[in-house]
Amino acid sequence: MLFGYHLKLAINSFWRNRWLTCQMILTIAFGISAWCATFSALSSLSGDPLHGRGTNLYHPQVDPTPASIREANASPPSNLTLRDARALYRAAPQNMRVMTSRNWLPVVLSLGGVNQSRMAITRSTTADFFKLFRVPFLYGHGWSDAEGDAGQRVVVLSKKTNQQLFGGRNSVGSVIEIATKPFVIVGVIDQWEMIPRFYDLSDGAFASNEELFIPFDTWLSLPQDYGYGPMVCWSNQEADMDHNPESDTCTWVQLWVELQGAGFEGYKSFLHNYSIDQRNLGRYTRPPNVRLPNALTWIKTNRAIPDSVRVQYWVANSLLLVCLMSTAVLMVVKFRGAYKEFGLRRALGASSQAIFKQLIIEAGLIGLIGGIFGLIFSFFIMTILQRAPDGYASYITIHPSDLAISLFLSIATTVLAGVIPALRVSLNSPYRQLVDG
Repeated sequence: MLFGYHLKLAINSFWRNRWLTCQMILTIAFGISAWCATFSALSSLSGDPLHGRGTNLYHPQVDPTPASIREANASPPSNLTLRDARALYRAAPQNMRVMTSRNWLPVVLSLGGVNQSRMAITRSTTADFFKLFRVPFLYGHGWSDAEGDAGQRVVVLSKKTNQQLFGGRNSVGSVIEIATKPFVIVGVIDQWEMIPRFYDLSDGAFASNEELFIPFDTWLSLPQDYGYGPMVCWSNQEADMDHNPESDTCTWVQLWVELQGAGFEGYKSFLHNYSIDQRNLGRYTRPPNVRLPNALTWIKTNRAIPDSVRVQYWVANSLLLVCLMSTAVLMVVKFRGAYKEFGLRRALGASSQAIFKQLIIEAGLIGLIGGIFGLIFSFFIMTILQRAPDGYASYITIHPSDLAISLFLSIATTVLAGVIPALRVSLNSPYRQLVDG
């Protein structure tokens, strides 16, 4: 009952000072819209892409680079040599583990007597890729470990590629030509995006999605002139110059393993001992230099989230703070203009607590209305951000939870901004209010 009475007084106060009230609402709306848009952009691109499983997925790193190389740094290479990748893959606990890499391969489809040919982004990987990264299937399924180990020519298409090549129909069982070899389609994945695409940062965290997925060992059997992904070599050996995937001085394979409980410590000890063994064999010249970051640490270490997005977020925070300070000043002016009214009410018996409650409710109402307008404005700002030329722009979106957080923030911060002006008014003496008013 009292809340309704104070709310009615707050609304009446709005109408008496409508222009000042509009200034406060627009000031809050401006600050909240910028904050909501940049917060949504940051939350869209950060967090755990595996929704809670990122802490159990690890990226093994060992260091085969000679310490004498000037370019060598304190951190091990991001990728592994083929020999190291196979050894670490075999030694991983019998959970899910994945060897993978990325490349472009030519695809030819004979449909209706007409050959269609183009280059396609290809992901070579082992069988657990689809389970480990929770890839949904529209048709069919992935291949088995046995099929992958046997180097069978099977392929999984992306939904977009299946639409381009087969008009979206179930293409499982059809044959397409990849790198001059026939491949049987065993599956078509549904719409799927890993944001950021942490499992392979060689082309950036927001590079274009893969169009084809083929078994890792099958890929190795294809003609070498198509290359082997993000290969980095550090010697002048003939194998390096030819980009031989089996060279011990060329890294290009990404490895991910799922570890739980004591499996982490055991596997990290294995990496350390493995490095010692390889040094004893003469392959490694450095002391053991191993890392085992999980997916979240890997994203943070490699700064997968663009710095520009973080800067925009902190600029929006500063802008919101300025808007709140401006709103607090406007509240002082607004409340100061109603001194006679407050003084008269106090003289007639209204308590200072009643005046304070009315002013806080008024501040909260300003925050609510300003927040609603701010959410509307944030969609316009988001549209501008999504049209930016940056590769990550298309992944930015506003989630309902972001809207709820922004609206709550608008109300809470506006109420907080109104506390000091409300205290100054409610604790002032009625006589001074009547005289100063």
